Amino acid sequence: MSIVMACLLIALLFGERQDMDLVELLQVGMTLETASGGVAALLLTARHQRASGVGQENGPIADPYPRALAQLDSTEAAVRLDAVRMLERLAQGNPYQRQAVVTTLCGYLRTPHQLPDPAPSPDGTETGVSERQVRATAQQVLTDHLRPERGADGVPTNPGFWPDIDLDLTSASLVDFDFGRCEVRGAEFTNATFSGQACFDNATFHGDISFRGATFHHAASFQHAVFVRGVDFRDVESAEPLSLSGARVRVDVEAEVRGNRFWPLGWEIGSAEDDAGGQGNGTDGVWRHLVAVHSDG
Repeated sequence: MSIVMACLLIALLFGERQDMDLVELLQVGMTLETASGGVAALLLTARHQRASGVGQENGPIADPYPRALAQLDSTEAAVRLDAVRMLERLAQGNPYQRQAVVTTLCGYLRTPHQLPDPAPSPDGTETGVSERQVRATAQQVLTDHLRPERGADGVPTNPGFWPDIDLDLTSASLVDFDFGRCEVRGAEFTNATFSGQACFDNATFHGDISFRGATFHHAASFQHAVFVRGVDFRDVESAEPLSLSGARVRVDVEAEVRGNRFWPLGWEIGSAEDDAGGQGNGTDGVWRHLVAVHSDG
């Protein structure tokens, strides 16, 4: 059973207008999708949650959601693309469901995918090219709505900005990923694979961020990025050295947070004389620049 169909079954069991938190629905679906027992376990969990009233604090499931989940499981790329756009419209019109929609799109991008040759097959049948379009659109939906485009006063000017979002793109395959100027609460890119250019310039990470074990097949840039809490770049593999010129780090944080920062090889937090000054994309605090470490050999 696929993740989206597992989530759809839970949604249908609750009825189109029964109250249920979509983030909880997705977590249950993704957990049971990998567990034994399949449909039977899914039914038991859904029934238990319905009886106990789990997840009534974030509003009812919006009607298009189960349909979009079903379309994401379609064998036709065009149908899956429509589902991505449907989820985008749902999230834009329902702020309390935005995290659930983001979780769904991240889950889709985490599904195994072998990047194809960009040329279509000789017989004209669908290849991975159209799947790349679906995935590129899912990436774009995420990044378009995570850019606040702050004005001089620090206030977001993008009416489509979705604040306070967490990303989980663990082990995802991402192509030409442009996260420039985006802001998130926390993000997991652990063991993710980046093909093409990867841009995180001027991105702001308000919570913990992990790239541990990530692979960058081409250049990756974090210039002027803002790191507020924990950072993990351990075991990163990159075809070219990562660029963090101008990146800033908040230093007036708990000792536990300071001990949970692992920078790319060749980078460290600068001394007091390298004070970054000012604010970090709407975040107060004491800041330092990351500086390149020059070896003597």
